[in-house]
Amino acid sequence: MQDTIARLKNMEELAENVYKEAAEAFKDDADFHAFLSLLSEQEAQHVEFMADLAERMATLDSRAEEAILLTQETQDRLEAPVRAARERIATGRLSKKELIEDIVATESSEWNHIFVYVVNTAQQNL
Repeated sequence: MQDTIARLKNMEELAENVYKEAAEAFKDDADFHAFLSLLSEQEAQHVEFMADLAERMATLDSRAEEAILLTQETQDRLEAPVRAARERIATGRLSKKELIEDIVATESSEWNHIFVYVVNTAQQNL
């Protein structure tokens, strides 16, 4: 479970930072900037939650069993939209439409199912 939590935390940190960078890139669009800033703040809360959860799960005498195997290949695939957005930000080729598509792909991906699984498993074991 610790590995999955660590991977989730890394993904949440990546999304937080990319949304923050995107908010800066769209600072002249007040509404979109505010939306991206809110997304970044939410991801920061998820990072804190995962860090806290990792500490709590580490104190358990028995390890919570994992019903999923999150491989590096899967993680890379799930991170692809966020990494693509980051690359476009860095090169100045980020369009609002592409960013929205990347956000939708990220926020509707399996990451959210894995996040819920980890939270539910933790609730049963803490």
